Amino acid sequence: MMRRTALMAFLLPWAGWGDVVINELMYHPPGDSDDLQYLEIRNPSTDPVDLGGWSLAEGVRFEFPAATTIDPGGFLVVAGNREALQRYYGPELEPVGEFSGRLSHRGERVRLLDTSGAVADEVDYRDRDGWPRGPDGYSASLERIHPDAPGTGPSGWAGSRLMDHREAGGTPGRPNDARADGPLPWLVEWSASPRWPRPGQPVAIRARVEHAAGIRSVEVHYRRAAPGRELETEVLRLEEHAEEHAGQLPGAASDGLLRLVFRVEGRDGAVRRFPSEEEPRPAFSLYAGEVPEVSTLSQGRLIVVGEVEPAPEHYRVQTGEGRREPSRGHAAWIHHPVGEKEPRLFDFVRVTRRSGGFKLRFHADRQWREMTGVNIIADYGGFAREGFSGLPENRIMMEELMRGRLGMSLAEHLSCELYRRSGAGAPRSDFLRLDIDGEDMGLQFMVEQINRNFLRNRGKDPDGNLYKLLWFGRSLTDRHEKKTNRHLGHEDVVETIRDLQGALTWDYIRENFDVESFASYYAVCQCNSNWDGFFNNHYLFHDTEGNGKWEILAWDNDKTWGSYDSGSPDRSWYDFPLTSGMNGDRPPVRRGFGFFSGGRTPWWRPPGFFSGPLLAQPDFRGEFLTRLETICNEVFTEEAFLPVIDALEERLRPHIPRRAALRRESPDAALARFEEEMEAFRRYLKNRRAFLLRELAR
Repeated sequence: MMRRTALMAFLLPWAGWGDVVINELMYHPPGDSDDLQYLEIRNPSTDPVDLGGWSLAEGVRFEFPAATTIDPGGFLVVAGNREALQRYYGPELEPVGEFSGRLSHRGERVRLLDTSGAVADEVDYRDRDGWPRGPDGYSASLERIHPDAPGTGPSGWAGSRLMDHREAGGTPGRPNDARADGPLPWLVEWSASPRWPRPGQPVAIRARVEHAAGIRSVEVHYRRAAPGRELETEVLRLEEHAEEHAGQLPGAASDGLLRLVFRVEGRDGAVRRFPSEEEPRPAFSLYAGEVPEVSTLSQGRLIVVGEVEPAPEHYRVQTGEGRREPSRGHAAWIHHPVGEKEPRLFDFVRVTRRSGGFKLRFHADRQWREMTGVNIIADYGGFAREGFSGLPENRIMMEELMRGRLGMSLAEHLSCELYRRSGAGAPRSDFLRLDIDGEDMGLQFMVEQINRNFLRNRGKDPDGNLYKLLWFGRSLTDRHEKKTNRHLGHEDVVETIRDLQGALTWDYIRENFDVESFASYYAVCQCNSNWDGFFNNHYLFHDTEGNGKWEILAWDNDKTWGSYDSGSPDRSWYDFPLTSGMNGDRPPVRRGFGFFSGGRTPWWRPPGFFSGPLLAQPDFRGEFLTRLETICNEVFTEEAFLPVIDALEERLRPHIPRRAALRRESPDAALARFEEEMEAFRRYLKNRRAFLLRELAR
């Protein structure tokens, strides 16, 4: 049962205490840029109102200055940050002042009090229970549809026009985008039965609606979505019964996506669409499909209704300026978990191309396995661009997935497991069977995106500063790509790196760094020979609002477990030195003959901005070596980690011949290569651990 809650306020005549109302709130600006929060007051009457001595209470606090007058039909804006609001919306916007506190992203009560302290108006908004989703970080503001509409329930509110994801919308100081001539009908709840129909099976639709003037009609406008397009809209008029309207949709001929929109018209001619066209999900969705065959892996199906978004220019430093990201996508993701009969549908997700695959971006209130960002990656798929010119992004994505190699995904997944089991921060990863627009992609690799949701789910403050470390770029800030709070700049990372270049004390490190996080991360980098993970290819998180400390998070571990650029294809590289990543480390001479001898070995990286001074500081280095020894005795052992490798091999083995057949390769040869690859991981574990224990004993 899907609900859109109607509160009792809707059922009664408007019970306002005066003409002035709370008209609009920007409570969750895009990118969590709370400096752009604002609250707008409206005077819909024909007379001016003196607000001097009135106040805002509960969620935020503000007292209107003496002689503050709001004109007939006028608006007054109270800002979270006056300067930031004028800088963004223009100097012509003149807030009456700044409130103290901040508007909760999850919802709260805000009251407008007159000079006697009596409640003149109030709103009790939420980020769920039928409230509009667009204002919850998707660029829109929360707008009252009419002054006579209730303030304390969702029926009186709608989102402003959706903008690009990083661009704040809203209408501060002017008429609302979502304004109406009066209160509108409300969809209290609706249901579909069965919720997951089989192909050809009809679907019973029921809806309960309310409107003070009575209901004239309820229609379901539905479209069947196919790869690349939506089919023509059809209309089902629901019949009125005792307390609801009902009807039946015809069954879909085959597996597919069905998108529904309710159109409710009142007897007074008022019409409302559910969901609104300005919502991140502008339709309710159903999926008609068969249950897949029993498997050791879950299955993901992607239906791309439209074009995949092109990837940002690869290996380009992104400051956030000029980037345009839509607030909603057009694709649907259907996930069949192992052992469950019913799939899980995620519609209007964004699909963005990336090198060798794509990103899936889910809605915050409809997460896949508690993730809002996921990467589907084909190892080194990005290298195979020859002959792709002129192809659409969708086709390039599919071609790269089919050409990708498996070995590096195995290393990435095992590395993520090793980091997590050793107490270091790392994303979740897994393998799944993939279908795109009805085309079988076979076995593919998935890794969670590190973002605000990743931080939140691990008990971290998502309002902190998150940076991705890059190997390219002309400046310090170029190489530290800021992922959160882009508008605040790079001051903290620049200042910290400057401090690290001075006389580094143990007290300074303990005060400013999560020592366990860094020691564990660098220790695992030694276990899996992550030669690329000291200088770049990781994330840094600064808990600016909490303990003030830095933490480090693992990322991009495909060239690990004895593998590096142009070398060690059999994972026989066990002697990655313990001095790697620290100040004073020097590149070894390249081994080989002729042209390939001499010079810097291809796996060497210079010390990182953080790793260099930290690993060279005696007290921290002692912590790092102690942590490495503990991991080598408790986690990175044959007794503890061989079962992880064995279980992975068992899960993936049945899918290797099928993957090979899709790639027009010999299934037997592919299975033999896979078995040798897994055996190489076992050999690496044994030999690398032995090397580390010998070095630690010196």
